[in-house]
This record gives sequence, C-alpha cells and structure tokens, in this order.
Amino acid sequence: MPWYKKTLLIFLVILLPISYFLGYSPILFSIIIFIASLLTYLAYVKDKAAATKGQWRVPEKTLHILSLFFGWPGAMIAQERLRHKTKKLSFRVVFWMTVFANVGVIYVMHTQYGTKFLKHSAHSIERFIVAEVPSNNIREAMLLLIEIRRLNTSSIYKYKFIKEA
Repeated sequence: MPWYKKTLLIFLVILLPISYFLGYSPILFSIIIFIASLLTYLAYVKDKAAATKGQWRVPEKTLHILSLFFGWPGAMIAQERLRHKTKKLSFRVVFWMTVFANVGVIYVMHTQYGTKFLKHSAHSIERFIVAEVPSNNIREAMLLLIEIRRLNTSSIYKYKFIKEA
C-alpha cells in the first residue's frame, strides 16, 4: 500500500478515538464508519469475484456511493488487498473525490457548528433507536453507549475544571 494511503488510514484510526474522547464526535460516528467500511469492502469482494467469473458486476456507481457514505476506508483496503479497481483512471478520480469529500465533512465536524450539529443528530438517532427498535440487545447496547458518553463528558468537564483551578 502506498505511503499516502497508509498515512490516511492511520490518521483515521488514531484521530477518531481522540476526537471522541475530546468530545468532538460521538461514538456512533465511529461505528458508522466501521460498518460502512465493512459493507464497502464486501461489495468490492463481490465485484472482484464476479469479475473473475464473468458474472453480473456491482455497478461502479454503487461502489462510489458506498465510498461517499464513509465507506472509503474499506474501499481503500479492498483496492489494495484485492488489486481491484486500481487501473481505471476515471474510477480512481471519482474515488479520491469521495475521500476528499469525506475528509472535508470530518473537518467541518470539528468546527464549533459542526460539533453541535453532529451531537444533536447523534442524540436524535440514539433516542430513535432506544424508543423504536424492538430488539432488547440493540436497545441495551445503545443505552450503554449513551451512559459511556455521559461519563466521558462529565470526566472531561471535571478535567477542564481542575485544570483551570
């Protein structure tokens, strides 16, 4: 894997937890990136298998949409591991546009207004899941994540208060 791809993935793996612990992004955002990356990786696996067997392929538009909705880390890993979709220039250009769009969204998330919007959206999604999802396991997991966030937020405020005093 080229150094720039490794660097981008390492920054993502390191900076997402730091962003969460500093209170910029909810844990739900990291979960969304992980699930989207996994689904995107599986779509690349399916497309590669279909390409080698001469069967129906996953449309490039679908792969790009998955990458655009935070699946680009999985796409990047799949491209390198499977040696798939690495030759066609037009595909690579659109793929890198999705990566830059995602990096831009992550940057905006870390602004004052982006953080407020993201937290409000995450709280709304969490409340919806707790209220509407019939599975007790998912509801309990979400309640646990909410409690962890509350503990994390209160410990950050305590740290800031102690540091200022």
